Amino acid sequence: TPEGSLHLAWAETSISGNQVPQGIFYMNSTDGGLTWSDPLVLAGPGNDWPRVVLSGSQIHLLYAQGSTDRATLWERTRPLTGDAWSPAARIPGWNEISLPFGATVDGMGEQSSLHLVGVDPEDGSYYYSLWHENNWSSVEKVTQSYGRNPGRGLLATTRLQGGKLVVAWLSQVDENGSQTTGAAEKVNQLFINT
Repeated sequence: TPEGSLHLAWAETSISGNQVPQGIFYMNSTDGGLTWSDPLVLAGPGNDWPRVVLSGSQIHLLYAQGSTDRATLWERTRPLTGDAWSPAARIPGWNEISLPFGATVDGMGEQSSLHLVGVDPEDGSYYYSLWHENNWSSVEKVTQSYGRNPGRGLLATTRLQGGKLVVAWLSQVDENGSQTTGAAEKVNQLFINT
């Protein structure tokens, strides 16, 4: 944060190695990482893919509930200067996406905007929402005609000073570089869209 505090969230799996997430945990540090708060459980078993982002005067914890190809997105928030987290809330319109999802912020302070990007596992279209002035915008669906994402997740980034939203994803293509839907030889190719 601008004041120098650090915020960390992670998912843990069981020691038995069954890969089922046991919950999402959170810690923070106000002295540059020399000391940390005790771990706090912010989401129970079955939740995964935590993302901690600062937008305006709020810290957002965004996370997924469900399987890798059928997840619902949830969030919790807390004021930058406080310790109390909001109750968990489902993010409107984010009920069926592939993981991972993208979350990024542009701008600083109260002028910042939080961008949320995901993929429809059925047709590879993008979902997009914007957190601005304490609300999520309606979900926009963007269909890609070339190099569309066949449900393999994506990542998103922006410049902190503001600027274009950049989305990167892996897509399976055949050896000629065309989107593959059949049994042809498949290779992963990285696509970027702004």
